[in-house]
Amino acid sequence: MEVTSNMVLRPATLSDAIDIARIHVTAWQAGYAGIIPKSYLNALNIERHTEIWRTRIEKAESELWLIENGGGTVGWIAFGLPRADDSEPNSAEIYAVYVAPTCWSRGLGRALLSCAIERLAAAGLTSCHLWVLVENARSRRFYELAGFSADLSSIKLIDIGTSSLQEIRYARSLGASTVS
Repeated sequence: MEVTSNMVLRPATLSDAIDIARIHVTAWQAGYAGIIPKSYLNALNIERHTEIWRTRIEKAESELWLIENGGGTVGWIAFGLPRADDSEPNSAEIYAVYVAPTCWSRGLGRALLSCAIERLAAAGLTSCHLWVLVENARSRRFYELAGFSADLSSIKLIDIGTSSLQEIRYARSLGASTVS
């Protein structure tokens, strides 16, 4: 499935929580295989994540947009103001971008990222950043092609299950609103 005129980008609603959770869990299981311990990935639970996403949607702490094809949700993006206090003025953060693994490499992630960048720029923000696992070469390549640059001085350790993994900060200007 390629990005076509049948694709719809729209804000998420409470009823989308199960689709968001399904994509979140399956994308983690496929995308982080070999990076995050298999036992942790196998233990991910769509029902539990559905409740987490219902709560996040109700709180509306960030923007959450979906991409649909023929009425079915195939991806989503969450973004908003930076979660850390050490960000530059007028900056934003992309919290997460996930596409169903069966739909990878078809332009859906680019469409979601373009949506976020356009909305953030329209809100008067001038830059955005995100964090990605150092070992996640596929995602790092995706963000680099979208105009993000790695900040090699901004690497942090995060704990996922029993593993400590490194995340690296990527950033870009919002001046050029398109994503290639």
